[in-house]
Amino acid sequence: MGPAESVKTCLRKYVDFGGRAPRSEFWWFILVTTIISGLLSLVDGAVVALEKIPFDPLSMLFNLSVYIPSLSVTWRRFHDCGRPGWYALLVILAPLLLMPAALAYYVFASPDFIIFLLLGIGGFLYVAAIIYYFIIPLVQPGSESENRYGPPPVAQGL
Repeated sequence: MGPAESVKTCLRKYVDFGGRAPRSEFWWFILVTTIISGLLSLVDGAVVALEKIPFDPLSMLFNLSVYIPSLSVTWRRFHDCGRPGWYALLVILAPLLLMPAALAYYVFASPDFIIFLLLGIGGFLYVAAIIYYFIIPLVQPGSESENRYGPPPVAQGL
């Protein structure tokens, strides 16, 4: 599957959280959307500098528009690896565990060693969890046989 076909498939299946997505579909979609987002950020940088807008409107709108398709293809990619799709939520939910320590640091504005320690350990655990539960499964090939989420995407003609 090439980049254009991948983007078309992901946008067509933007609310389809069932089934499986092959590596090529996932990684091409992520690459194309990242490049587009980066280019729009460059344009936004020029516009923001000229117009003094406090946010990046183009990249923000683009990123909001591809958020659900990105979550959907990530969900289906986890299914292809035989893992539950809710693993895709780890990237969103895990930082919430660090919020109390970060909030305490900013509210009290004190360089308390315990808060630094909590943030450091929490940050390390977050990165380790993302690598183990998120990155490693997404780069591995999917299961070649049917799993509980359906037949392999290659068997479906993708």
